[in-house]
Amino acid sequence: MQTTSVSPRWSKSTYGGVNNFGMVQQYRPIFYDFNAVYGRTFHKKVGADIMAGIGGEDLRFYQPFYNCGVTCTNYVSSNHFAGHIGADLRLYFWGHAFIRPEAHYYIVHDNSEFNNVNPSRFAVSIGYSFLPGF
Repeated sequence: MQTTSVSPRWSKSTYGGVNNFGMVQQYRPIFYDFNAVYGRTFHKKVGADIMAGIGGEDLRFYQPFYNCGVTCTNYVSSNHFAGHIGADLRLYFWGHAFIRPEAHYYIVHDNSEFNNVNPSRFAVSIGYSFLPGF
């Protein structure tokens, strides 16, 4: 199976305490990837997925003013190629509905903006499966 995902950080974060003329530099990472996924159901109430793929990281550094060209934006982007591996555990709690804790690890090429060039992401989601047999 194949999947495509986009994982933005919904709120801005402070970039390393950098202070530009009394202004704190804010940024937001956005990860996107195309994965091959292998999923399996172990019991009627437990399933798991592993995934691996390629994609990228879009770092958006926000400014207090807008740059206008074709469109107007208040950020500057820094894009990097990334590899992605991840895993999740599906715990079915009611019919086809499940809760899914998941972990993701990104191998980012030339991520010079940060000391840790390989970020990780952890999440919990709620979903519904249309898979027959439950």
